[in-house]
Amino acid sequence: MAQSTSGEATLPGWARRSINRCNLPPVILGSLAFQQQPAPLFIDGVHTLHRQLFM
Repeated sequence: MAQSTSGEATLPGWARRSINRCNLPPVILGSLAFQQQPAPLFIDGVHTLHRQLFM
């Protein structure tokens, strides 16, 4: 993992895509804070295509 100028860990450049398929940016998904306190993820198209899974 890369280090930011403030010394805290951050994602490497190749892991920071401008396009992702969920409601949270890659920097949050790769953070320790997210791992310790996860939030719901909404992946594009899953609910629409697989509605029966959410009933």
